[in-house]
Amino acid sequence: MIKVNDEFFQRYVDVLVECLKIPTIYQQETVSDTEPYGKGVAQGYQWAKTLGPTLGFDVIETPGHAIAWVLGEGKQRVEAVSHMDVVGVGDDWSVDPFTAQIIDGKLYGRGTQDMKSALVATMMAMVYIKENNIPIKHQLRAVFGMDEERTMEDIGHYVKQEGQPLFAFTPDGAFPISGGEKGALMWTLKGNLSHPKLIRFTAGTACNVICDKAQFIVRERLAFVTKVADSLKVDYKAREIEEGVLVEVFGKAAHSSVPEMGHNAIVDALNILRYIAIDPKIKALYRTFKDAYGFGFDGNFKHPVMGDLTSGLHVLRIENGHLHGEVDVRYPLGVDSQQLTHHLQSLLKDIEVTLDYDARALLTDLGNPFVRECIRVYQQYTNDLESLPLISGGVTYAKMYDGVCVPYGIKDPRSSTPMLAHQKDEYIEIKYLRDVLNMMIEAMINIANV
Repeated sequence: MIKVNDEFFQRYVDVLVECLKIPTIYQQETVSDTEPYGKGVAQGYQWAKTLGPTLGFDVIETPGHAIAWVLGEGKQRVEAVSHMDVVGVGDDWSVDPFTAQIIDGKLYGRGTQDMKSALVATMMAMVYIKENNIPIKHQLRAVFGMDEERTMEDIGHYVKQEGQPLFAFTPDGAFPISGGEKGALMWTLKGNLSHPKLIRFTAGTACNVICDKAQFIVRERLAFVTKVADSLKVDYKAREIEEGVLVEVFGKAAHSSVPEMGHNAIVDALNILRYIAIDPKIKALYRTFKDAYGFGFDGNFKHPVMGDLTSGLHVLRIENGHLHGEVDVRYPLGVDSQQLTHHLQSLLKDIEVTLDYDARALLTDLGNPFVRECIRVYQQYTNDLESLPLISGGVTYAKMYDGVCVPYGIKDPRSSTPMLAHQKDEYIEIKYLRDVLNMMIEAMINIANV
């Protein structure tokens, strides 16, 4: 069993801190041909591109989209694939999300859980294997994509360029391994919505993040607005401004695949607004998306293994008579996404519904020898023989490979650490990172020798 010494572990922490300080958030306003995801992500791309050769690795570029560090001369390859990009930070962090502070044994920063701790663990696993001259049969790669949180087209470009590997895992899930992933789709809503009382509605940062703050401005008496909001028992603030009454509604951010861990501020805001700006489209949006399990559009599907369909309207803008919305849905096997789209369109008759993204549901072949080896490593290091493969509602790079990639780690199913991906004050415990690093090294050695 691999057990890194204190010096090597500190090297890992130092590289991780360096990585966390890079604000690798997609920036539409700085996108260019050479920086397809904006300057922040491009900075992370250049960092990985430069660091690899300094540590002795050949680097393969899929220009702007992905970097691969390469070890070994095998005719076939296996790889660990991670994403460099992170979601936006929102408001109300108690620490700077890009200074990587360590407080009481916890490393804080955007990406600590999702997923720079794991990415750097695969980097340092490559370093460990190389520095210790550990023999491997297959070529081994650590691959770093740049746009997982949005489209995953980055790894699509990489796989198209390099072809399918023999096997891959992405440490963007949970141990002992993912038993499968729900399908995922994104609907875009567009239409005209004009009401004399509604000036502007703004909410949401990303389709895959449950909205924690929505705000709108209305032409209405403050006393009436507060009476409505108080009666609905929502968390809000309202005050008079020059344009009218500004209403801020508060929820709780969480990853869109786990609606039970968050609270959608957009739903509460629409609930208030439907009593102030009485409009059939506002009522239809509230009725359709007030439930996080698809009941509003007859999407309440349940699979005996994969569980419930989940959904959420997580981005909504209404201004100058125009409406733009983004809906995230995670669906189990047996759901026809095209049929679901047609049904939603029938409910939102005056709003255009576009299916912009659709990734199929996956089930893991637990008999695969690479998969069995990954599970064995986890069980060997933890003596946990009870935790079962987890069905995930998350969307990972596994969907971009032709059935040869599986999510593996790094969330510990026995841990009491809250899941803070896509939330404020994201952190990971330093002591747990040593276990993660050891398991990543062992797993990468073993899959390279299956």
